[in-house]
Amino acid sequence: MIELNLTVLQTITGADIPSTVSLTFIPRQIAGLVSGRAEGRVETVASTRIIFLKHQNGDLQLSNVAYDMLPALNLALTAGLDALGAVIAEEGEIIGSPNSGESDKIQAISALGRCKDPRAIPALNRGLTDTSDVVRLEAVSQLAVKGDVNAILIAQSILLAPPPSLTDRVIVNLQIGIRDGARTSATAPEVAKLLRVNDKATREDAANALSHVVSDSIIEPLRQALSDPDRDVRYFAVVGLAKVTGQKEHLPNGLDFRSNEDKFTNYWRQWQPPE
Repeated sequence: MIELNLTVLQTITGADIPSTVSLTFIPRQIAGLVSGRAEGRVETVASTRIIFLKHQNGDLQLSNVAYDMLPALNLALTAGLDALGAVIAEEGEIIGSPNSGESDKIQAISALGRCKDPRAIPALNRGLTDTSDVVRLEAVSQLAVKGDVNAILIAQSILLAPPPSLTDRVIVNLQIGIRDGARTSATAPEVAKLLRVNDKATREDAANALSHVVSDSIIEPLRQALSDPDRDVRYFAVVGLAKVTGQKEHLPNGLDFRSNEDKFTNYWRQWQPPE
C-alpha cells in the first residue's frame, strides 16, 4: 500500500482540486504481493510530478494506476495550451533539460511515444541530441514506431551491428521501432538489409515490417527470406509476397502456414515476377 501526500502547485484542467491531496493505493507492480516489507511502507520523496486524478465515490483517486504520474520541472506551462498540449510541452522540457535525470527523461519519452498527438514529435526530437546513449536511443525507438524516417534509419544502422554495450531493453525497443514503424517504401531498401543479420528477432521484425510494404522493391528480399532458418521470418516473407503481388489465395494465416508450410513457400520459390 502506498500513501501519497501531495501539495497541488497548479491544476492543468478540472475543478474542485484542493491545495493538498492524500491518496492511498496499491500500485500495479506490487498488486497481490504479500510482503511485510512492502505492505504499509511509507517513504518521503520530494519531487514535482504531473498527477492524473479522477473523482470517484466522493474522493480523488488516480485515473490509472498503470500510468499514474509523469515527471515535471517547474510547471511553467505555456499560456493558451489545452490540457494535453500543456502535458506534452512539460514532458518536452523534461527531455531537453540538463537538470533532468535519465530516468525522468526515459519516462517522459515513453509517455510521449504512446501519445498520438502530432505535437509529441518535436518534443521527442529533443531526445535525439541527449548526451546519454540510453536516452537518445529511447527517443529513436519511439520516433521510429511513429514512422519517422530518420529515426528508422538510425535504428537500422544500429541493428546491423549492435555495440556490445547496448542493453537487451534498448535493442528490443529498436527492433519494435522497425517492426511497427518501417512499413513504407521510403525505408524498405535499408530495412531489407536487416534480413541478413544474425539476430533472429531483428530478422523477424524486419520481415514483419516489410510484409506491410506495397512496393516491388521488397519482392526479391522477401523471396530470399523464404530460405531463412526461422519459421516466423519465412511466414512474413510469404505474407509480404502475397500482399504485394495481390495473390490473396496464397496468403496464409499463421495456423495454415504452420500446418502446411511447404505448400506456400514452394509456390513462392517457383513463382517468377512478370517481365
